[in-house]
Amino acid sequence: MRILYVNTPVYDFLTAAIIEGLNELASQMPIQLVTTRRSNYARASQVWTRQKIYKARHSFDLFILGTNDDVDEELYWDVANPDHAICIDGSDYPTFMHPAEKFRLYFKRELYESPIGNIRPCTFAIERRWWRPLSQNPAFFLAACFGPKTGDRARVIEFLEASKCCDVTIGPIKPTIWNSLEGVWRGQCSFSVWKKTPFAVGHNYRYYSTLQKSLMALSVPGLGLDTGRYWEILGSGALLVSQTNSLQILNRLVHGEHCFTFNSLDELAAILQRARLDKNHVRVIRQQARDLCLRYHSTLARARYVIEEFRRTVVC
Repeated sequence: MRILYVNTPVYDFLTAAIIEGLNELASQMPIQLVTTRRSNYARASQVWTRQKIYKARHSFDLFILGTNDDVDEELYWDVANPDHAICIDGSDYPTFMHPAEKFRLYFKRELYESPIGNIRPCTFAIERRWWRPLSQNPAFFLAACFGPKTGDRARVIEFLEASKCCDVTIGPIKPTIWNSLEGVWRGQCSFSVWKKTPFAVGHNYRYYSTLQKSLMALSVPGLGLDTGRYWEILGSGALLVSQTNSLQILNRLVHGEHCFTFNSLDELAAILQRARLDKNHVRVIRQQARDLCLRYHSTLARARYVIEEFRRTVVC
């Protein structure tokens, strides 16, 4: 199967998840991935020029249109076969970046309503670099590694600071310039793009170490309901404590089985109180979350899901 992915040059969580997953899936089945940009873990050998893509336009079995800045939509619509065209929409908003009817399948990250027709949910996944072993002796009871950029986050931080617990770490952990530059080495984006758009690029070792050293960690939505922090926590090995949201997620984590969710500060307080009284139960849930995520929420699993859904519709 030869796949053309018209991808953004900037680092994009969902694009990175699918490309990383497709590269791993290629070791299990005959897949040749072709991209338009050297970004989001696409390998140099996978990047083709526009001219080469035009010449080979009839050789592709699947055409994927990504979202985010500077996606070459003109090229995509010039070469794509509508019967084999899908969009992977990773935008922060529930509005669709493209008319869904133009594609065989439309995978949407911020999907709030039950999918119908050719719409499919597709959230972020746990990148390979986020996976860490579960800590058996965590240094922190709880980590809340974010700042008060939204009202909900500000209220949670204020609540935690008022509790004055010495085993709770609060506040953002900023990456160093070298942490950010590592994203260029990892293939998240080019150096020229990094200079213009450094957001989220790189690997913040101290931040991921803090998550891994915490028994539990908080995720509160930012611009979109699906956040990188949600999946970073799960990969790093802390138990996820998340504000409840209505996002459509396949193989969703269940409150009390894989994570804890809350709708108010009172509910959050009750969760933390119960967790302090029974940390062994927290460890059991944390392991159940790890088992679920290894099966359904790795980048390999997310890429396989996209390919299987496409193949199912083509066969039907």
